[in-house]
Amino acid sequence: MNQPKHLCFVFLFSLFALLSAFAFAQEPDMQMPVRNPQVRPQREPLPAGVAAPFVNQTAASAAPEQTLIPLGTYSFIAQTDTHFGTFNFFAGEYFLTLLPGGKYQIGRNDWVLQSGNYTVTATTIDFVSPFGNDTCSNKGTYAWQLQGNRLAFNIVGLRATDPCAERLVCLASGPMTRTDNLAKEWKNIGPFGGRIYGLFANEGKLFAATDSGGMFVSADNGQSWKATRGNRAFRVNTFAAFNGTLFAGGSGAPIFVSTDGGESWEFQVTPIGAAVYDFVESGGKFYAATLGNGVWRMGANPYLWEKTGTTGLTNQGVYSLASSGNNLFAATDGGGVYRSTDGGATWTAVNNGLAFLRIRNLAVDGMKLYASTAFGANATNEVSVSEDNGQTWKKLGNGIAADFPAGFTNGVYELAPLGGKLFAAGTSGVLMFDGTKWTQVQGGSPTVSFFSIAASGNTLYAGAWFDGVSRSTDGGVTWAKSNTGLTGRFTNTVHKDNGVLYAGVNDGIFTSRDEGQTWTRGAIANIPGIVCFLSYDGKVYAGAINVSVGTSAGVYVSSDQGATWTRASNGLGAGSVWRIINAGNTLYAAVLGSGVFRSTDGGANWTAANNGLGTLSVWDIVAQGNNLFIGTTTQGVYRSNDGGQTWMAARNGLPTGATVFSVITVGNTLLAGVNGQPVYRSEDNGQSWTRATGDISISGFTLYAYNGVAYAACDGGIGVLRSFDEGRTWQPFNAGFDARFVLSQGFHGNGNALYVASFNGIYVSNNAGRATTVSAASFNAANIAEKGLVAAFGTALATSTQSANTTPLPTTLGGTTVKVTDSNGVERPAPLFFVSSGQVNFQIPTGTAVGAAMVTITNGDGTGALGMLDVKAAAPAIFTSGATGQGAAAAVDAITGAAGPFNATQANGQPNIIAVFGTSLGPTGTDVDGNLNASTTARIGPAAAPVQYAGRAPGFTGLNQFNIQLPAGIPAGTYPLTITRGLASNTVTLTIR
Repeated sequence: MNQPKHLCFVFLFSLFALLSAFAFAQEPDMQMPVRNPQVRPQREPLPAGVAAPFVNQTAASAAPEQTLIPLGTYSFIAQTDTHFGTFNFFAGEYFLTLLPGGKYQIGRNDWVLQSGNYTVTATTIDFVSPFGNDTCSNKGTYAWQLQGNRLAFNIVGLRATDPCAERLVCLASGPMTRTDNLAKEWKNIGPFGGRIYGLFANEGKLFAATDSGGMFVSADNGQSWKATRGNRAFRVNTFAAFNGTLFAGGSGAPIFVSTDGGESWEFQVTPIGAAVYDFVESGGKFYAATLGNGVWRMGANPYLWEKTGTTGLTNQGVYSLASSGNNLFAATDGGGVYRSTDGGATWTAVNNGLAFLRIRNLAVDGMKLYASTAFGANATNEVSVSEDNGQTWKKLGNGIAADFPAGFTNGVYELAPLGGKLFAAGTSGVLMFDGTKWTQVQGGSPTVSFFSIAASGNTLYAGAWFDGVSRSTDGGVTWAKSNTGLTGRFTNTVHKDNGVLYAGVNDGIFTSRDEGQTWTRGAIANIPGIVCFLSYDGKVYAGAINVSVGTSAGVYVSSDQGATWTRASNGLGAGSVWRIINAGNTLYAAVLGSGVFRSTDGGANWTAANNGLGTLSVWDIVAQGNNLFIGTTTQGVYRSNDGGQTWMAARNGLPTGATVFSVITVGNTLLAGVNGQPVYRSEDNGQSWTRATGDISISGFTLYAYNGVAYAACDGGIGVLRSFDEGRTWQPFNAGFDARFVLSQGFHGNGNALYVASFNGIYVSNNAGRATTVSAASFNAANIAEKGLVAAFGTALATSTQSANTTPLPTTLGGTTVKVTDSNGVERPAPLFFVSSGQVNFQIPTGTAVGAAMVTITNGDGTGALGMLDVKAAAPAIFTSGATGQGAAAAVDAITGAAGPFNATQANGQPNIIAVFGTSLGPTGTDVDGNLNASTTARIGPAAAPVQYAGRAPGFTGLNQFNIQLPAGIPAGTYPLTITRGLASNTVTLTIR
């Protein structure tokens, strides 16, 4: 059959001209509240016993390089909480990072739970943590198997083979996929700054702790910053170094440990049980101050802590520690200053001369011990000094209150001696005492509070309440912002309109006209927290919440692209405005605590629209057709079909008492983000609801729909999930997104960009376009196999129209690339035939595994689109002459090369043979020689038709040829034709004469 196989070249050239013209073919249907994040993983308690010596992992000798398993990060999503004996591990993305030198880290989301050493053989891998008296110091042995980018572990022998709970949960709960080698899908673009709670200089590096945005490090004196790995949810209050290891203490009772110079931090849940506010080394021992549980001392390693004596320490609320000679000092919240001369065994109050006993910070400068307060009435807050180890105290100079006007807010949170002067970070900025009087040297803008200050050499650093780090290199005379890369600002919501990017933060609104390269603060009275935006009638509206006394919730409007904002809340009920939408010419606001409000005059006036509601605790509102839907606290979803005049419950199928934080529409489907539950779906306008039951169905409390794709941010710091099938199934979408928490109204799509607001600024992905990929022959997504020819449809897929004119086919054409990530997590570039703005024709790459795969199309401008496809082992599809997937088959007479209609017999009277062209026969029959006719069948009308040849069409990439013998005696007429190998093809026609 080789001769008839080769008689189709002329036709094939015309066929590929047709392939290049697919852009003109008929396209398939293209319509395809902030939860508390500070939930920490629990770990196994330490057993009693004698601890081994503390081993500094950085100083330990490196193990031989491991090469059998590629270095990098492997992760999987745990859908639900995992129980191990009496211990609970929360749902989230668990990871294993294999590092050079035989080092490993395991953890959840951005929390490093444990680190240690590993060794690997061809079949097994051993893990051990070098920290002494802990079950994880015992060896854990696992069998391993690597397939593509998917790494699976199985415990060897009994579970007791590894007594370490973290390793068992992280490694043995499911197969892990290599994630660090994926191209980053997200980029952080600010706004820079954030609430800085702690600053620390050590060995040429500067560290900054933000409020829930993580820890940052600078190696160039604060000129630029980068995020460290290990914490993006806990507030960190303080840093310290001891025995070459770095420590950070935070709220929620953790202590973080770094043995790599602060690049990553390991999460240590100690028995301390209270927020850690300070560390100090005294007499060769390392101490921690806790607010509520006194003073603790580290034992043989960072896992082991013991409480010091409490004799005499009658107040356990310890904010700060200091050491001078043999004296250990503790500053308390209400008990003043205590001193211990026996390593914390016993304590004595030393408060003679202190007028106010709520002490916030201690600092030592030579023989001077300073104490500051930051509580109560302005007149009571002062900095005091003792020059006799706390025996007596006096106000420093005339006192802060005497050196500033009446009403000056003079609370001081932290002190830093430098060059014979004392600098203080407090509620009125940075203050300086020069030996005579106090002056303000840095006021901040627009909020003046500073929480932290640190000195390194001759440079001062100050951390502000909202605006990040300021730096002074001239002894505090002049200051400049030092926030490049410091993406620790708590950002609630994001919006884009007419090229302007808006960021809603807890201290107002920022705008950017250059995609986050620079940000400008908008002028807004009383500086409320902004949680949502809406563009309407040439204006931008913002919904606000109260964040502190004196701020004003409500609706604000700007008509000058965010430069100035005016409150537009006349008639609006009191409460936080969590969502503003427009339906036609009417504005609607969801006001938590006051219900739903309507405005028909652009927000100038509002009226309540709450008839029928059983609660006024409303979180979200969305319009679908003539219906409005709202999500409420404990009463699920309500629907209105008369513009909000009346409401009726629409919660059949939702959990009883469901709190719904978010309601969206995607296609014709409603999705509800239910507190503590998977996403729920309704396909009948809210009449009934069902749970999403796909690969990942974790609690979704923030939902968003854009370009036919649903996005979700979930409880527990899972990050971003997305669904291409209207919420039935979900996949993680986190490459480069290290914030892990998306805030309540935190999504916004614009063009091919998706923006996300998080605890540490705004992230953007330029792959938010939707691409629908189908067989290039049948235009059906069911006919796709490895090496098959496909066509993807979308928008902005390419910046020009080009066709490939070389072989092998290029993987970049006109600046456009296509990458296919298969079910094993392996990403491969796809060979390209044709690119245009609306369509890209490509081949499924060789080696693509069977199963769900993701297609990422990126144009020459760096923007692109995403889509899913299902790769089959074989799924033949037949090209048609009209390039629609239907009608006459793309076929020729295999004997004469003539086009149809076809003779029923050859010249010798034998049944004729027709050469039919298609794709997706499977990898063994495409682009390689061979004949798969034994496993391929065909039917012409009701009769089986012998397949004499099924395989490659010589000389053409991805094209298959099927030589089919017509049934003997077939009469003239037009017949349906199908070809089957594993799956049946599309049905086409052959006309016989």
